[in-house]
Amino acid sequence: HRPEGSMNMTDRYEIVLDQTLCSGMGDCIRNAPDVFALRSDGIAELLVAETDDAAALDAVRSCPMAAIAAYRLGTHEQVA
Repeated sequence: HRPEGSMNMTDRYEIVLDQTLCSGMGDCIRNAPDVFALRSDGIAELLVAETDDAAALDAVRSCPMAAIAAYRLGTHEQVA
């Protein structure tokens, strides 16, 4: 539970996917199915570019090809 008024832009993340690095392992989809999907050619794609879903950070960290990054909105600090 968050204290009232604690939600701000730092709770949201920009997700960046380099599809040229993607090998279609699917770890991102398993970790964050609301953020990632597989295209018909087996390459991951973003369903949303911004999210507050912490599972997206798990998905970034699970990518064996390091094809995904997450940045905190507002500061653009890389968080995963």
